[in-house]
Amino acid sequence: MKLGTLLAANLLLSILVTDPTSVLAQTRQLVSEMGMRLLIPPNWEWHRRDSTELFINCAPEITNAFGCSLIITARMATAGQTGITDADRQQWRSWQSASGIRRIVSSRDIKLAGYPAYEIISEDPLRTMRVFVLAPKTGRVYDIEFAAGSPANKNRDYYRYKPAADAAMQTLVIFAE
Repeated sequence: MKLGTLLAANLLLSILVTDPTSVLAQTRQLVSEMGMRLLIPPNWEWHRRDSTELFINCAPEITNAFGCSLIITARMATAGQTGITDADRQQWRSWQSASGIRRIVSSRDIKLAGYPAYEIISEDPLRTMRVFVLAPKTGRVYDIEFAAGSPANKNRDYYRYKPAADAAMQTLVIFAE
């Protein structure tokens, strides 16, 4: 993204918005790690856990409970792979279900920021979303897990933070390292 475009986007996003959902959906902090970049709201905090995992705290204001997180893991894909296979879908569903511990609510092929992806939503008992994004011809798959909430508030935070998480994920750009 060109610097001028980024500055213009920041200016537009700095306009006062009275709807808290719209404020959550604003994206403008640049995260560029592990061969990808995305924009997240300015109040979110992030750090790399190791060479293949990035942790984003999308509710840093919550200090006494779980809150909200996006965890992005860079995984290896088959070299030259250009599409998601049935074997990929089966493997990713098994990872998310954890041998039946988590109930899969839905799974589907999607496009995320223009990339082929597979979305799985589960409950264990809280709702979580996991999206596997194939980066064609790079040999990488980005495993993005979104979780929010606590047993006390059920899935209220999931639905509260999901628009902002979706907006951040839609800014994903993958590049060759």
